[in-house]
Amino acid sequence: MTFVFAPASPATAGTTPTQETVVALHGSASAPSQWRHLAAGLQRDLTVVTPALPGYGDDHDQSTGRPQILAQIAKKIMQDVAVHADPVHLVGHSFGGAVALKMASMFPDKVRSLTLIEPAAFNVIWNSCGISTPKTARFNQTVRQSRVALKAGNATEAMAIFTDFWNGSGFWHRIGADQRPRMTRHATQIHDDFVALVSDRFTPADAARAGCPVLCISGDRSPVEIRDITSLLAQQLPCFHHETITGAGHMVPITHADIVTPMIGEFLAKAGNECQKYRCAA
Repeated sequence: MTFVFAPASPATAGTTPTQETVVALHGSASAPSQWRHLAAGLQRDLTVVTPALPGYGDDHDQSTGRPQILAQIAKKIMQDVAVHADPVHLVGHSFGGAVALKMASMFPDKVRSLTLIEPAAFNVIWNSCGISTPKTARFNQTVRQSRVALKAGNATEAMAIFTDFWNGSGFWHRIGADQRPRMTRHATQIHDDFVALVSDRFTPADAARAGCPVLCISGDRSPVEIRDITSLLAQQLPCFHHETITGAGHMVPITHADIVTPMIGEFLAKAGNECQKYRCAA
C-alpha cells in the first residue's frame, strides 16, 4: 500500500516537470502513516509518496515471493515509486534508512537527495568491522533474545525486547495498550528485516556511488550504535551533512516532527545545487 500526498493547489497538482517527489520509507514495525506530519509540513510544490515496505502493507500475510534481500527490497521500492517521478528525494527512518541508502547506491541517477533519520544500517558496520564486532554486540544480543521469544510463541515479549533496545528500558510498557497489538503482528517481519541487513555487504565503493547530497538526522538520546553508523557514513559518503536534535531518541521523526520537517524542507531546497555547493553552504 502506497499513500501519495499531492499538492492541493490546482496549479501544481499532479507530477509535472517542475514538481519534485519525496519518497519516505518507514522503519521496522511501523507504517506509512508515520510520515503524516512530513507530508503535511513540506512545501506545496512537493509530492510526498509513502510506500509500505515489503511485509508491512498488503502483503503482510504473504511471505511467499516477498523480497527478503536488501537489494531486492530496494529494487522493488524503486520500481513502485518510479511511476511518480524520476529522480526522487529519498527519506528513510531506521530500517527504512538502510533501504534508502541501498537505493541511492544502486540507482544513483534516480535519486536527487538522501535524508537518513536514525539509519539502522548495521550492514555498514559489519562490512567494516565484521558481524562479531563489539560495536554491534548489544544489537546482536537483542536480535537473539527476541528470536528466542518468538520461537517460544511469545511475540509480545519479542517486540518488548526490540522496542526497549531502540527506545530505552521499559518503553514497551509505556506505550499505549492500543498500539501493542499492531506492533506485535510485525514481530516476525522484524527478523526478516534483520536477515536482509546481515546478508548485505555495503562497501565504501557502494557508498561512493551514492553521490547525491545526504542529510543524516539523529537524536542525542539515541542508541550508541546509531552514532557508530553515522560516523562511518560520514567517512564514506561523498556529500554528507549531519544534524543532532537535542533531547530526541530513535523515534525523532515522530516525537520531534516540528523540528525534523522544516529541517528536511530546508535541505531539499538546497539539494538541487551541485553537491560541492551544498557542502559549502551547509
